[in-house]
Amino acid sequence: MRFWFPSMLRIFLTLGLVGCLISCNPKDNNLEEDKNRDLFLLSVLFSKSAKIDSISPEFVFENSKIVITGSGFIRSGIQKILIDSKFEVIPDSITETEIRARIPSGLPWSGLIPVTLPGTNTQEVKRIHFEKNLNYTKGFLALESNVTNASNSVTFRSGPKKENLDQLSFGSDSALPQGLVLNPSNGHISGIATATTPGIVSFPIHAIHSSNPEVKLKGTVNLLVVSGVDKTNRTCNAFGIAPGCSAAFSYSCPISDTCFRFTSDCSDNLKCGF
Repeated sequence: MRFWFPSMLRIFLTLGLVGCLISCNPKDNNLEEDKNRDLFLLSVLFSKSAKIDSISPEFVFENSKIVITGSGFIRSGIQKILIDSKFEVIPDSITETEIRARIPSGLPWSGLIPVTLPGTNTQEVKRIHFEKNLNYTKGFLALESNVTNASNSVTFRSGPKKENLDQLSFGSDSALPQGLVLNPSNGHISGIATATTPGIVSFPIHAIHSSNPEVKLKGTVNLLVVSGVDKTNRTCNAFGIAPGCSAAFSYSCPISDTCFRFTSDCSDNLKCGF
């Protein structure tokens, strides 16, 4: 059988207080003072457990700072919080109405994660949106130089609210191919590439939340810019270019020996791309 320490302490204090109220015989001149003290102790002993009212920001990633507001944190003996039901986090600071902490590293997946207070009678769950990586709609983007108007947007797995995305700014530590630009407000890559690349080049992209600018959510997009002839060799079709392609797996491109069921699978392949 498991007992929570704050609950057991409240029971013992309650029994002691009731016993004192029954047996103690205060002096007449201290009656009002003792009565006020007893009422205060009773209000503390029988008050509600700690409660979370809100968590900000609602969109977070590893090492993000969060601020939990609520009530009864110190009174209920809160010393840690639970992230995703299993990660115990020691807060940076705790007051009666506010807890400051960081999201731990090692969370296994992206999505909505619960934040709870262990050892309290009120297990009210608040959820925040966690992202582990910065993902693009296409992880591999092939472009034709001087022709293609690129458009590659950021995608998040569980659809955070738009107002949370408005608090993100995007950037890259490396320059994109000439003619392409990264929109800092939404992470979109667009423009017309004016020069080819020496093969597929990986560009690191990051997002920063306004509440925690020293921490970055990181990702990578692979870019390839080719000439018109190279584009033809990388363009998928259903004419059985690769030897052995069947009707069920009919898509391929001239320089690939792999057959694909869908044209989208073919165009996403690093050897094809169009």
